[in-house]
Amino acid sequence: MNIDYIYDFIKVAEYKSLNKASHTLNISTPALSKRINSIEDYFNSVLFIRTVNGIFLNEQGEIVLDLFKKINKSIESTKFQINDHQSEILKIGVIPSFSLIKLQNNYKDSLSTIVIENSTSILLEKLNKGYLDVIIGDITNINNADIVTQEIYQEEFVIVFPIDSKIKYEHINSIHQLQNEMIYIQSPPCDTFKFLDDNVNLNKLNVMYKENYESILANIKANKGITVMPKFLSKGIDTLNLSINHLRDKRIVGVASYDRNKLREIYKLIK
Repeated sequence: MNIDYIYDFIKVAEYKSLNKASHTLNISTPALSKRINSIEDYFNSVLFIRTVNGIFLNEQGEIVLDLFKKINKSIESTKFQINDHQSEILKIGVIPSFSLIKLQNNYKDSLSTIVIENSTSILLEKLNKGYLDVIIGDITNINNADIVTQEIYQEEFVIVFPIDSKIKYEHINSIHQLQNEMIYIQSPPCDTFKFLDDNVNLNKLNVMYKENYESILANIKANKGITVMPKFLSKGIDTLNLSINHLRDKRIVGVASYDRNKLREIYKLIK
């Protein structure tokens, strides 16, 4: 059992709902369900009663919850002791499409760690568990009332397609117009997947998952389909003999943290 699942278990028990807990934890409901199943496998016991009205702890689950709360409290206490000796160190997580140049230039003397992840959801999970102090990513749909957010800029998503594709002449500017296209994106979790999932029924799209952008672009160049990505990542696409259409759909890139002072400190440096 992964120790990170302890916090997930506590949240599911608190919300009595996988959907609500997954929303707060910023992971998919199926992924959270697998984590709960993993915990039940570890204890070789069913710990929740699953009903149409929610998911509720049984007697064995209450015992595990009590144990997990004690463990989590101990972990948080230890982290506090460690961080107390490193109070000047700020741990920042960023998505790949955010330029680090200004942040590094302005904060290089005291910045200890920058973590880069392909997905804001991964950064949020690390923020929730205290592994990061501040994250910079897609804050469009962060609904956790305890997390403070500040917009930096809004970013378009773009379609990338073969230069001779009919899309060039169809004036497509919305993902809802892409139902007849084969769309290549990175395997989730990634921000493009989250963007599509938030804005359209994925069951209505033809989506093919690849592990990296190189593989995606190779398929586009081979005229096998198209891709969708944040505008920043499309720099240099024209040198690959590919074309770009701008979508009207946008995301909000910003700073997020549980600590308002730390958020302000980073926001001032990058604005």
